Amino acid sequence: MSERIKWIECEGFTIMSIDYSDLPEDEHLDTMGEVIQLLQAFQGTPSESAMLVMANVINTQITNRIIGKVRETYNVIGRFKKYAYAIVGEKGTLKQLTKIFTPNIYFTSTEQDARNWLVRQAKHLDKNSDY
Repeated sequence: MSERIKWIECEGFTIMSIDYSDLPEDEHLDTMGEVIQLLQAFQGTPSESAMLVMANVINTQITNRIIGKVRETYNVIGRFKKYAYAIVGEKGTLKQLTKIFTPNIYFTSTEQDARNWLVRQAKHLDKNSDY
């Protein structure tokens, strides 16, 4: 697993944290491909927990190839019964990405804010679970 993909614990919840910051396009795309493979591997695993994902795109140049891979990643995340996705970045980068996304996505400028939002979403999803 890439050193840019980590599992972090936050208030009893596990978050997949991906650091795309400062990556050239090819490395960014390679890391995104690895994230997609990891997410797909978890889709067959029964879990009562929500899939929580935090992506850091600070100092990232958004290209058409990256936007295409972002859409692919979001489609994979959206297959989970319960999920939440937070993206950390600068205003300009986030503005480009807000045109792509739909519900359960949160855009912010700090990782702490992203983690807090993801935990709130996980608690909400657990509370409203069908289990």
